[in-house]
Amino acid sequence: MVINSDTPGENRRFLKKSFGGEDTNNIRILCDEKLDWMREYTALGEKRYSITMFVLREGRVEKLAREVEAELLPQIVQNAIKSLN
Repeated sequence: MVINSDTPGENRRFLKKSFGGEDTNNIRILCDEKLDWMREYTALGEKRYSITMFVLREGRVEKLAREVEAELLPQIVQNAIKSLN
């Protein structure tokens, strides 16, 4: 799941451009245009447009990584989830 500050229309265009006609049903993008969620969970960090990765369990933050490089995100997420088991 991805939470960003883009509008729903921007997210649809991004998915269409990035994945073409491929099935994107397993990718969920939620919109936080007013940044309320991001402020609540302190996801904004030093730079507004940085990537912060959260692993949530039962409504609590279990793992957190700030300023994540997009290329490394899949591996970082896998390692964070493995470390919780």
